[in-house]
Amino acid sequence: MSRPSLFRRLFAPLFWIASDLAALGRELRRPETWMLIGMLLIFGLLLGLGLYYGLRVDFTLKLRQLASFSCRDVGDWQTVGIFYGSIVFALAAFLAFGEFANYVDNRRRGIVSRGHSPARAALLLGLLALVVGAGLVWFLAQFCG
Repeated sequence: MSRPSLFRRLFAPLFWIASDLAALGRELRRPETWMLIGMLLIFGLLLGLGLYYGLRVDFTLKLRQLASFSCRDVGDWQTVGIFYGSIVFALAAFLAFGEFANYVDNRRRGIVSRGHSPARAALLLGLLALVVGAGLVWFLAQFCG
């Protein structure tokens, strides 16, 4: 077995980075990667908007006068609804990502499932997360309107 050249030994990290960038390029050509990035962007946008409006109606920030703009107060039952809605949104989003990963794995292995389709489950859970997240953002925006 021959020893690697001095050039190869000195610049080994560059070859490692180049091979990783080539693998990234191959991965970005796949449609599943772009679907996952789209899911992350949509759910991230909903989380960001929810956090934005949620902080504007936060009582503690208004009490300490840390918020420059405040909205109407949220009652106890509305707070409970927002709390449980947030839990449903988070669970549905995590399950949607899991079912999507299951679908991609089954597709790579060539497994065709008949009774329980991971693609259909990922779509339905993603839609549930989207509806619940958009509903929470709309609900919070009503207090600042």
